[in-house]
Amino acid sequence: MRKRDLAIFIIIGLIVFLFTMAIYLSTANKFKVDSMEKEDLLNKGNVLKYHFAVICESMDEPFWQSLRKGAKKAGEDFNVAVEFNGPRTTNVEEEIKYLEIAIASKVDGIITHISDEEKMTPYIDKAVDMGIPVITLNNDAQSSMRQSYVGVNRYNLGLEWGKLIALASSDKDTVVGIIYPDYKNFESNHHEMILLGINESTKSYPNIQFKIVSVKDSEIFSSEEAIREILINDDHVNMILCMNAADTLRAAKAVVDLNRVGDVTIIGYHDNPEILNYIKNGVIYGTIAGDAMGMGYKSIEAMVELKENKRTSEFITSKFNVITNDNVQKYIVDKEKKEYFEDGEK
Repeated sequence: MRKRDLAIFIIIGLIVFLFTMAIYLSTANKFKVDSMEKEDLLNKGNVLKYHFAVICESMDEPFWQSLRKGAKKAGEDFNVAVEFNGPRTTNVEEEIKYLEIAIASKVDGIITHISDEEKMTPYIDKAVDMGIPVITLNNDAQSSMRQSYVGVNRYNLGLEWGKLIALASSDKDTVVGIIYPDYKNFESNHHEMILLGINESTKSYPNIQFKIVSVKDSEIFSSEEAIREILINDDHVNMILCMNAADTLRAAKAVVDLNRVGDVTIIGYHDNPEILNYIKNGVIYGTIAGDAMGMGYKSIEAMVELKENKRTSEFITSKFNVITNDNVQKYIVDKEKKEYFEDGEK
């Protein structure tokens, strides 16, 4: 009896040990290169020169999924391993966690989105002090020791949004509800530059007014509720501007669900298939598409240049496209025909 009890005890102990080790190895490997992608590169006879960590804002965002494709393509072209990680939705604490993991792993380079410059700067500076180059992506941290920034010119993006708002208003009285992602606080510098650009483009249009709706970007329901609240309870708002792909799709869905298509104009961001389809069907008036794949590609290219030449451009701007019903079909065809990465800014 005692022998059987001892055997059961040993078996249970072994199961607990194996389970604990599985969890440990899973956590330890969290930041390792995707084995399939690495194997693909090795099967092509390539020698992986570096291991770069890319930390995104939101793994579920279509924009970041496209950016990942560009980074992966660059990884293949430059023979480097690219690890792509980030929170499911915007969460600065999780971004910092991945920064800490990348630093502890002593990767060859870190490319990271910035949700909160003040909180993330100490970790960027720590990485640089340890000899790990850092490039900021899509949002900048100019007060940090980062070596380069890859992304759109925020002020120019605002200018283009303002032009699109003016075009869509057709000289009618227009109240634009701006769904404003609140990364840190209402004065977030990243979005302040966009607002300056919008105001510059619309300053000669007295018929256009703005209503800022600040929402916690990390809370999906916060955006959905804000959009529906405007559509249901604010009769003055007849145009909605969304600053990311997820909110653009939420606004389109809400307008359809509430039978407000044609009453409320939607202007959005990104060029994923759903958004383009909504434009074709007249639900969304227009969108501005940042070259997400190009940003991903250029960030890896710049990091390779940093590693090999010890320098790269401090600001690397990416083109963006304005898409409306007038050019959406051509845009879709061109996009399907080829993958392209364009230099410079619009």
